[in-house]
Amino acid sequence: MKKLLGYFAIAIWLVVSIFSNAIWWIRHPDTALNFSNPLWSWLVGIYDARNASQETDLAFLVSSACIVVATAAVVLCFRRMLRKSHT
Repeated sequence: MKKLLGYFAIAIWLVVSIFSNAIWWIRHPDTALNFSNPLWSWLVGIYDARNASQETDLAFLVSSACIVVATAAVVLCFRRMLRKSHT
C-alpha cells in the first residue's frame, strides 16, 4: 500500500508540474525566442520549427522532458538514500 501511495504521489506531482509548465508557456510564449544556445538551434532544426508558435511547442516539450528527468533523478537518489540507511 505504501508503494502504491508513493507511485500515486509521483504521478500527481508530474501531472501538476507539467500542467503548470503548460500554463507558464501559454502565458509567456515569447521566452523560447530568447534561447541562443547551439543545442537549442539544433533542436529547432530537428523539430523543423518554422514559426514562433512551433518554437514554443518545442520549448514546452523540452521543459516537460526536463521535469520528468529531474523527477526520476530525485526518486533514484531518494531510493539510494533509503537503501544506505537500512544497511
